[in-house]
Amino acid sequence: MTEEMKLKEELLEQGRSNGTLDSTRSSKSIQEILAKDEARVKRMRLVTKLTWLLALLSLVAACAVLLFTDATRIRPQWVPAFLIAWQFLLIIAASFSVSLYVRSRTLTMHQIQARLASIEEQLKKMAQEK
Repeated sequence: MTEEMKLKEELLEQGRSNGTLDSTRSSKSIQEILAKDEARVKRMRLVTKLTWLLALLSLVAACAVLLFTDATRIRPQWVPAFLIAWQFLLIIAASFSVSLYVRSRTLTMHQIQARLASIEEQLKKMAQEK
């Protein structure tokens, strides 16, 4: 939430500033914030893919154990433990997926805000030149 507040403050500061030095510094700061947001989204995407892969691999491993071992050697208490662990992995993977979706949409909105602020600055410069 603090990154969003920083972005809003930078955009407001950019709107208030009339000098090109301030607006250039402000636009660099906005680009840095957007770059950090993009890095977070990339990390979240990687973590999400890894959790889904882990859930899939655990299911494949359980099926392989069931198929290639003697059914009498499998302890009955392992089956509920595996099911609980697999459900936990599914919940984690799904929550990471939802979080990734929200973060990527937030990043997109921040990019749109930054572009609109840039367009507004250019329109102000054009109006001052006339």
